[in-house]
Amino acid sequence: MTSNVCVLGAGRMGSSIARTLLDRGYPTWVWNRTAAKCDPLAALGAKVAPSVEDRIRAADVVIINVLDYAASDALLKRVGIASALAGKAVVQLTSGSPRLAREEARLGGSAWCRVSGRSDHGHSGLYRQIRDRTALFGFP
Repeated sequence: MTSNVCVLGAGRMGSSIARTLLDRGYPTWVWNRTAAKCDPLAALGAKVAPSVEDRIRAADVVIINVLDYAASDALLKRVGIASALAGKAVVQLTSGSPRLAREEARLGGSAWCRVSGRSDHGHSGLYRQIRDRTALFGFP
């Protein structure tokens, strides 16, 4: 089974991540506040998410790569998002302080711990790659 991946944020880094996922054959959805930034990725085969909520619900892996925690909070603290993140591998690449990372990790409950590799819940491919490289990630 190949994981469905959603990349939130299509700036330089988010676009690079999405291109890499597409090159590796992962079904990849992208979302950006400025939708036109997703056009080059769509031309490469990415699907453009109509909304953050829809894509998080359908994704196995959610990669968040937005400007800062204020922007991340604006996306993730909407009604229903925390429950939509449950059981997902969530990779938060947003810049900020350790305190902000801990606060956001609490928002997602156990979903944010999935990256630690404590359980793979049947996810394959990308999920295991993330899980197996936990030494490269900082944890809140």
